[in-house]
Amino acid sequence: MRIKTITIYGYGKLENITYNLDADLQVFYGENEAGKSTIMSFIHSVLFGFPSKVQTELRYEPKNQAKYGGKLTAWFPEHGMATIERVKGKAAGDVTVILENGRKGQEDLLGELLQRVDKGLYQSIFSFNLDGLQNIHGLKSEEIGRFLFSTGVIGSDLIARTDTELQKELDARFRPNGKKPVLNELLVSLKDAHQQLKNAEKTNEQYSGLLQRREELAQELEAEEDNAVSLKEDINKLESWLEAAPIVAQTELLERKEEKYADLTFPNAGMDRWDRIKDRILTVQSRIQHVQNKIKGLEDKDRQLQPNEELLAAAGEITEASGKMPVYEELQKRKNQLLNQLSILEKEMEVLQAKLHVPITEEDISDINTSIFMKEQCANADALQKRLKASRLELDARLKEEQQQLESMERETAELKSRLLSEDKRQELKTQLKAAENISWHKEKLAILQRDIESVQKQLEANRKVHLAANMQFLFVLIMLIAIGLAGAAEQLLYLMLAALLGSIAAILFFFNRRKATKKERSELQRKAKELKRDKAGMREETGGFELPDAFSAKHALEKDNQARESYSLHLVKLEQQTKAYERILSGYESWEQQYREHQTVLAELGDTLRIPASLAYDYIYDAYLLLDEWKVKLKDKRAVIEEITAIETELELIGARISKQYEKFFSFKADSLAQMSIQLMNAVKEENERKIYWQENNRALEECRQELHGLAGELSVFSAETEALLDIAEVKTEEEYRKKGELYAEKIELEQKLSTLKQKLEHFRLTQEEIEFLRTIDEPEHEQLLLTERLAETKERIKQIMKASAENQLTISQAESGGTYTEKLHHFKQLQDEFQEEVKIWGKFAAAKHFLTQTVNVYKDKQLPVMLHKAEEYFAILTDNQYVRILPKEEGIGFLVEREDNTFFEAKELSRGTAEQLYVALRLALTQTFYQKYPLPIIIDDSFVNFDHKRTKKVLELLKTCRNNQLLFFTCHTHLLEHFPDGQIHSLLLPSLERDR
Repeated sequence: MRIKTITIYGYGKLENITYNLDADLQVFYGENEAGKSTIMSFIHSVLFGFPSKVQTELRYEPKNQAKYGGKLTAWFPEHGMATIERVKGKAAGDVTVILENGRKGQEDLLGELLQRVDKGLYQSIFSFNLDGLQNIHGLKSEEIGRFLFSTGVIGSDLIARTDTELQKELDARFRPNGKKPVLNELLVSLKDAHQQLKNAEKTNEQYSGLLQRREELAQELEAEEDNAVSLKEDINKLESWLEAAPIVAQTELLERKEEKYADLTFPNAGMDRWDRIKDRILTVQSRIQHVQNKIKGLEDKDRQLQPNEELLAAAGEITEASGKMPVYEELQKRKNQLLNQLSILEKEMEVLQAKLHVPITEEDISDINTSIFMKEQCANADALQKRLKASRLELDARLKEEQQQLESMERETAELKSRLLSEDKRQELKTQLKAAENISWHKEKLAILQRDIESVQKQLEANRKVHLAANMQFLFVLIMLIAIGLAGAAEQLLYLMLAALLGSIAAILFFFNRRKATKKERSELQRKAKELKRDKAGMREETGGFELPDAFSAKHALEKDNQARESYSLHLVKLEQQTKAYERILSGYESWEQQYREHQTVLAELGDTLRIPASLAYDYIYDAYLLLDEWKVKLKDKRAVIEEITAIETELELIGARISKQYEKFFSFKADSLAQMSIQLMNAVKEENERKIYWQENNRALEECRQELHGLAGELSVFSAETEALLDIAEVKTEEEYRKKGELYAEKIELEQKLSTLKQKLEHFRLTQEEIEFLRTIDEPEHEQLLLTERLAETKERIKQIMKASAENQLTISQAESGGTYTEKLHHFKQLQDEFQEEVKIWGKFAAAKHFLTQTVNVYKDKQLPVMLHKAEEYFAILTDNQYVRILPKEEGIGFLVEREDNTFFEAKELSRGTAEQLYVALRLALTQTFYQKYPLPIIIDDSFVNFDHKRTKKVLELLKTCRNNQLLFFTCHTHLLEHFPDGQIHSLLLPSLERDR
């Protein structure tokens, strides 16, 4: 496909413009905002449709007319000439395609002509700009190879970005040694849930009491904290009052003083205005005296300067006779000037030759090329040489700075490492902390045993009392039964005797059964008491030889060491980053050396052109050019001066003859020279003319002085009126009274400024008037502050005690609640299992996608990539002057290996930025000439090589000219690139009107 004409009806700021593209290589040149990007977007829009309003691309709708769109006339190998017109219509615009055989169609026919290539494919393969190269500068070193590989496959970084996104998704879900990924966290949670499941049946009888105690402690803590806040506010107010009290007293004193000046009236800036007016009055009076003296002198001078009218009447004849003398003198002066100039030029040329110190003749100077183009080349070369030297100094400074920072970071890291506790010390502290917890638990256990022993002893005492009461009851009942039996025997009542006997037997049996049960219960209590005392003694033996370690100190030391270890890890990361920054500066030296060597070659070539040695060209090419150019100019001036001297000498001879003739007519004596003749002729006329001029000027000056005197008198009256007005405003009559009142006004202003300053200071303390009045009632604020501070310290100590008791209580509650119920723990465990399985399925999807992408890339590397790489190697070798000869895909993963001519292999991330950009260009062009060779669409390039130096730019432009299968449209804003193209292939966008209807 070859675009023959571009016709724009209205697109952006371009309207009714036509460009004829006769050659396969076309260059569009224009400054920023000239319309280059607009033309590129126009070509894309006509071929593939206008961007929709929801897309990020600009639509370039014209602001001044309704006509939106344009057309392209293009040649297609299989269809011949075709006209593609797209105008405003539906979202993408209405397109009309007309072939040279009369066939007409719309989007379907256009798709057939473009071989179904869509906009995304076209922009990624055939249209590229500076953004692709800038992507390389924005990438990390390890990402450059992936970017270039993806570019070599589809023309963009889509594969590299897809592979990176998939890897990020996988890493976000699972890492073999990770902690934060979802699957890693779920695994830890599953282990914890399984452990909790085993302890789910534990209970604690004290749970309700602990909850009640927690509420009580919380209420007590809240009350104490509120009290502390109130005390602190009172202390702060007292502190503010101690600072503000002197200011309040001083403010009230100044306000009382201010009342004295309430009725004072005085003009604004009255003293300054008075002094200025008085100064002006004195100045005007002085000028009046001066003008009066001047008038008197001018009147005397007028009487002395009366001209001689008779001599002036004969001045015409004398002037005509010697009228040629000024010309003679000017010519003589000019001759002397030219002789001096000639001498100066010769000396300056000798100085220039001495400065250059180069054996060169005047003929050689004339032949040297000192054109503007050569001047620009020398200036650019000299500026680049200076920038290179400055860059080297900057690199040295940055290297020194980075090295110092690196050494400082290493010292800080070593110092942090020295502060870390050893593993033995950490283990010792952990052991101390654990021992303190065990001893505390044993003491609590002893207290419980003591309470149990006391409880058993109380039960034994109760059992003894019950046993004694039962014996007394048994004796009483037995005595009663014996008495009843004796009474029955006395009365011979058999039933009473039988009843007494049966009752006695029953009482005896009950007594012995009761005594046996009581004795058994007592022996059981005694046995339990002995066991408790034995346990207590054993517990005392276990804890009696140990003292309670300082658990708080051990815990504090461990926490401090943990913080130090975190800080040490952070410094290790910073040290690694600083090391990378240091290495980047070292790599910058290599790039500088390469650029410096290339520039020395350019300087040597310019030195040969200017016929100066290379040693001089390396450091002073532009200065040498300026000296040679100046020498050449002075040589030209010298030749012109010699010619002018010859002409002047001829003219002087003619003028001398005429002056001598006129002198002999008016003087009888001879003169010493022609100049004296002219002077004697002109002096008489000149003296009388000057006298007359002086007389006229004296008259004018006399009139001006009289007018000035009149004006000064008016000024004096105005200033006097102003002083009277100031006195009226101040309500005084004399200057002395005015100045005294001015002093009082100044004191008032100063007092107001002091009051304003004091009030601003009071606002800083944020005390209301009510608070100030209350604080004034306190007789000894310092003592009150001390009392409040002591109460605050007591309150804080009480808060610490409450918080400690609350923490101990909460620890006990947490231990009681940590078990939960078995059903809850089992449900939680199963729920975690389900979540883990779902996350595993999601992880598997991303893993499968990455596997298929890797397999696809591997197939591409084995079957299709070698063809493209062969062409890319050819282009890359051209761009790098055969420094790099091969491009190989990496055996695993995504990326390239590049082989240098000395058989050294480099990864893409190891290449310099400039070389990586050359590799990018080679890959993009190779794609168009291999895989997409069957799509001979135009290649559009927008200033993609502005970062290349002159040599690299020349190479890449030569390479572009070899792409014969595709039309090339090159857009640029740089004039130095135009010299590589014929004028007929360049379209200037500076004056659009000149390009219309070309």
